[in-house]
Amino acid sequence: MDKIITLTNGEKITIDSTLQKLLIMLHDQISLKRKMVYSTQQLADEMKHVVAQLDEKERTNLLVQSLIVNFKFFEKEMIKEAYEENKNTYSDN
Repeated sequence: MDKIITLTNGEKITIDSTLQKLLIMLHDQISLKRKMVYSTQQLADEMKHVVAQLDEKERTNLLVQSLIVNFKFFEKEMIKEAYEENKNTYSDN
């Protein structure tokens, strides 16, 4: 189900229930329009503003999706780190 969200600058974006769509829209509105010049606090303020407009079910859904993405990123970094450690161990012989 699509939902219209208002950003702090007054612009409206339409999101669906997926994290990817939300991130794409925020990237377009925050990163690209500001030419990649924004502070972490500005990003946090925008995220809080967006989250405040979501109901509990929508927040829960996006949180679960976010945790999955972050877990997969963490897992990938751990695998990469283990590979690098093993590569260095075996290349020294």
